[in-house]
Amino acid sequence: MTNKHKTSAKANAVKKDIRQEVTDQIVGMFESKLSEIMEMLDSPNIQPFEKPWVCIENLIHKNGASNHSYRGINNLILAAKSMSMGYVSNQWMTYKCCCSFKTDHLKA
Repeated sequence: MTNKHKTSAKANAVKKDIRQEVTDQIVGMFESKLSEIMEMLDSPNIQPFEKPWVCIENLIHKNGASNHSYRGINNLILAAKSMSMGYVSNQWMTYKCCCSFKTDHLKA
């Protein structure tokens, strides 16, 4: 019974770390983008009526094979990753899914 309690406490500690990591990533993304936008707006080359930033066309990320939309925290995590990496597509696929299409891919 003691072992079960220790495992549960250890699992909870891991969950808290993952939650904090995701939270930090999302907050960092918003802070980074906000500072970029503020710098652009302060630029003398930008007119007050211009929108100097590029919006992601579709913030709803989808599975590339099924076209189903991701929901909840998954969508936020994928949006953060897209913005940080500069991806322009909102389509995501797993390695296994790519293999099922027999597409050219890099082995991880």
